[in-house]
Amino acid sequence: MVSVKQFLAIITSLLLCFVSCIMTKAQSPGTGYFVERDALFMRSMPDFEDDARYILSSPARFDRKNLLFFGAFSAVTGILMSSVDSPIYNSVRGNDVSKHNFLAGPGRFYDRINPKLFTYGTSGLLVGAGYLLDDTRLARTGWTAAEAVLFTQLTTGILKSAVGRERPYVNDGNFDFDLLDVTEGNTNRSFPSGHTSKIFALSTVLASSYDSPWVRLPSYALAGSVALQRIESSNHWISDVVAGGALGYVMGRALARKNGLVESNSRVYPVIQGGLVGLNIRF
Repeated sequence: MVSVKQFLAIITSLLLCFVSCIMTKAQSPGTGYFVERDALFMRSMPDFEDDARYILSSPARFDRKNLLFFGAFSAVTGILMSSVDSPIYNSVRGNDVSKHNFLAGPGRFYDRINPKLFTYGTSGLLVGAGYLLDDTRLARTGWTAAEAVLFTQLTTGILKSAVGRERPYVNDGNFDFDLLDVTEGNTNRSFPSGHTSKIFALSTVLASSYDSPWVRLPSYALAGSVALQRIESSNHWISDVVAGGALGYVMGRALARKNGLVESNSRVYPVIQGGLVGLNIRF
């Protein structure tokens, strides 16, 4: 049976051979097809350096709505930590829901495949399909999804190391934080959920690029299943997956908008009206 590492090595070798053949034929006379495909390939690629600067400088562009969203998100996370995390974990652990809840099935499949392999592999397939089908938008969606997953992964890793929250299976409680402690391996890397943040980054780019329920519903359904599976497996508290989902959504949405992929007016923003505070989610 082929291991994940062997599979990745095979896929990488094939992709390198494929790109090498394309570049060689594109430089040869009488190969207009490959020249056109090469031009498509280059047009679809976002400016990685510019996108990285855009993400790093985003706090400087925060307006009132952004600040309200961040405040509302922080408040919701605090409420989940103080009131919801432990009861949900105890309920899941006591009932052994993970063996019975079919809604977490796609999330378990995603976990077995490996989140990085799934998200980057899907992004690569989109790029390849866009190239073969002469579809610049599809290829650009794939590139942007890969960027979103990468930036989300880096941000998630920094937050995990900084916060140092213990995972539920350690049984030290949901308020056990070892700030900036990198000596415990993986047991204090609970906040935020990396599985959830990466799949939400990918799903958000897809849902933003193609304003169709046939894209949006399956994308977010899978992301939701992953979030559920992370709670059921005792790897994360519910506040971890909410934070991871929000991080992936914000990163994916920002890059999709930056790269001209947003088709719809779907968005999430805070609402303060009539003494009520909440989030407005428009699809």
